[in-house]
Amino acid sequence: MNHDLFGVASFRSRQNVIKLDRALKRNNISSNLITTPKKVSMGCGLSVQFDLKDFDRVREVMSRERPETFMGFYMVDKTQGFMRVLPLK
Repeated sequence: MNHDLFGVASFRSRQNVIKLDRALKRNNISSNLITTPKKVSMGCGLSVQFDLKDFDRVREVMSRERPETFMGFYMVDKTQGFMRVLPLK
């Protein structure tokens, strides 16, 4: 997983963060639990990090899991010493 450019799923509930992380791992999708980037600045403070190449598969798992506290997907770009965060659709 590229740690300079990655996707993030943000939630209002830590329980849903953990639930999605486990569901992704069950579906052989690499993911990590991370502190929510400050530029996302909403939610429970914990997010699921995933590789952008897996975004379609992550969305598919999300559609099956339907977490109630899901806030959104974001692309995080940490290249060249600064962080840029953009919503993913």
